[in-house]
Formats: sequence, C-alpha cells, structure tokens
Amino acid sequence: MTNQVRILATRHYPEAIEQRLAQDYNATLNPQDRYFNTKDLVRASSDMGGLLISARETFDAQCIIALPRSVGILGAYSAGTDHIDISAALQRGLIVTSTHGDLKEKCADLAMLLLLNAARRAFEGDQLILSGKWIGWTPTQLLGMRFQAKHLGILEMEKIDRTLAHCATAFYLSIHYCNRKRLPPKLEAGATCHANPDRMLGISDFLSPNCPATPKTVGFLNRPRISLLPDRSVVVNISRGELIGEAALSNALITEKLAASGLDVFQNEPNVRANPRECPNVFLLPHAGMCTVRYPNCNGYADFERI
Repeated sequence: MTNQVRILATRHYPEAIEQRLAQDYNATLNPQDRYFNTKDLVRASSDMGGLLISARETFDAQCIIALPRSVGILGAYSAGTDHIDISAALQRGLIVTSTHGDLKEKCADLAMLLLLNAARRAFEGDQLILSGKWIGWTPTQLLGMRFQAKHLGILEMEKIDRTLAHCATAFYLSIHYCNRKRLPPKLEAGATCHANPDRMLGISDFLSPNCPATPKTVGFLNRPRISLLPDRSVVVNISRGELIGEAALSNALITEKLAASGLDVFQNEPNVRANPRECPNVFLLPHAGMCTVRYPNCNGYADFERI
C-alpha cells in the first residue's frame, strides 16, 4: 500500500532513490538540484511530513523552529549530522536520522586513495602527462614516499578509521591513534594508543584526522600542531574541512614542511581557497567519500525507510 506521507527531497538524488520516493510517498523532487536557502526551505516544507536533506543544508535552531509543524523527521543523506542542531531538533520533537548504511569501506578506500596519490605524487604525474611536458623517465622524476616502516596517525579511530587502519597495515604502515577512550585490544588490532594527540603528531609520517567537527576539534590541525609533525609528512582529510586550518596547511605545503596533502573536504565547500587549491603538492577531490554506485542508493533508502 502506498504511503501518502509528503516528502520533500531537497537535492537531486540518484535515480533509484528518486524512483522509490515517487513510488512509496507523495514526493516533491528537485530535478534541477536547486539549492534552498533557509527562507525557501521553510516555504517548500509546507505540509510536508518529512525532508530528505543533504549535508549542504544547514539546519540551525532558527531554521528548525521555523519549519512547519507538519514536518516530523529529517532524513540526512550524509554520514554525520554536523549540519543539524540536534538539541533544537529534539526540543522541537523532530526525529533525525543519518545513514545506517555501511560507509566504512567506502571512506577507507578514499583515504587510501588520498594517501597513495599524495605519497607517490600520482596527481603530479597525471598533470605532467596531460600538459605534454613529460620528456621521458629520469632518475629524479617525481620522487615520492614509501609506506614501509612509516607511521600513520589517526585522530579518533572509530569504524571508518579502523577499516582505514586495516587497509594501511597491508601497506606496512604502523598505526597510531588518539581516542578519548582506549579501544579494546580486539578493536585496537595492534595499534598504539596515545592519550595526548600532540605526542601522536610527533611520530605521524602520515596523518588522518578523522573525527566530527565539534568546538574541541574545529581548527585542530593549526600551525603549532603542524610544526609537531615530522618534516616531509603527509596530511589527508576525509572527515570535515573545519578540522584543518587551510592557511596553515597551505603554508606548510609551500615551505615543504609537508611533502604533500590529500583533501576530500574543505572549510567552505564548494568555494575552495586559492591555497591549498593552487599548491602543486596537494591532491584534491570534491567530497567524494560516499560516491560509489551502490552506496548512495543504500544511503537514501536507509533515510526514508525510517519516515
């Protein structure tokens, strides 16, 4: 039996998700992928029972209070809920969900892609060939970093990060992590726990700060902390752009304190600063952690099946 709950899809989602929304709900889709500001979002939500939203929309307290009373659930088409004021949503009586699909392999894959590209300068090689400036192999061509006998530091090693650690050990990286609470030995899987993140930074040839953006973690990797990293280290980020000070990171790339960086997330998406965008030793992706053929469909189903 068709569920006649009215659903607003705030973005243009993969075809399979939109087909199922149209089949099972009274759905209002967004085929032009028009971005809603708060005023437009509140207006478009009139008489809706639920919203299928993306990480691009910010649901702060003001927006949540202004939503029509008919809205009972926000289904976040994202791994996290940093863009939603959860306290305001709970006070308003809204149900908030994010994906219960399995992100860990997809994001770990992408982190390894960033690590490999940055360490072995693959993106520079790609540009060299595309530019037509490659003159053939030379002994000093694009000398990169090996993983063997190096250390990968992970800030907050949860599900995604444990999968990343498992992948990284296949490349002979030694795993170090800093958590609020040490993991049980089975989950730790031989990794070294550090109570102090600054001590972990001191031995991190590769660093992946994988944690939510909170008042304590925003701007975590700033200039003083970058100075603690070993010279010619590599920083990647698949978590939240706000974790890294982009000006400090760019300066470290330009001065070659850092050998390279791989970034999938940025502070002010989609408006990426000229630095790091124009640094030759940075590999950039457009927030692609969840972009696999299977995952987006699973993610969307997970959200609206709870409505």
